[in-house]
Amino acid sequence: MKLTENYLAANYSLYRRKEWFQFRETCLNAVGRKCERCGKSHKQASLQIHHPHYGKDLLPWEYVPKFCEVLCKGCHARQHGKIKPLDGWTLVHSDWDIGEPTGLTWCEHCDALMEWHNDLWHPEWGVITVGYQCADKLGTPEVYAIKRKSERMNTFLHSPRWKQTPKGFKYKHGERMIFAMQNLNGWVLNISGTWGRINYPTINAAKERAFLFIEAKNKTQPAS
Repeated sequence: MKLTENYLAANYSLYRRKEWFQFRETCLNAVGRKCERCGKSHKQASLQIHHPHYGKDLLPWEYVPKFCEVLCKGCHARQHGKIKPLDGWTLVHSDWDIGEPTGLTWCEHCDALMEWHNDLWHPEWGVITVGYQCADKLGTPEVYAIKRKSERMNTFLHSPRWKQTPKGFKYKHGERMIFAMQNLNGWVLNISGTWGRINYPTINAAKERAFLFIEAKNKTQPAS
């Protein structure tokens, strides 16, 4: 009979044999008794022996130890697709990118209730909706960066440093003076004495453009 992975899983008694325990100890000692994926030691997590492939008519302990891989319980589960992988995800949408929450739903990674949605795609899992913290845990740190940028913009738009003038609003940012002036076609910006050529439909649209200008300038300026 061919010993497949499913057959071995169904015959759990094989893993209670002394031959298996001896083989397991040999594998653990060969790699310093730690997970070969994440580095957790036997004191930090339960360690298991993973067979990348099963050979015909070979019992679990009838392999060369270096053929097998020592994994902690979490990494072993990820290997077999029982829990979500911690890498390989791609961000396809973030509410933080548009500055408006979709509404209450449950995170598909930690089951916490959340209001701001982030959709991640994985070739083996498809699309899931998660919060920004779980997105970070799943290897997409750009979600947190988008969130922080959205928060900075919101703070900028509603800052008390915007002072109303007879023709619009002004804002002092370091050595820069920003003016948002209203005309017949909307709102126009003047930043450090230079007038822009674009008319914005609302004051917030003009402020958002000023924020993006400042962010871009801050990135190009060398650190002091």
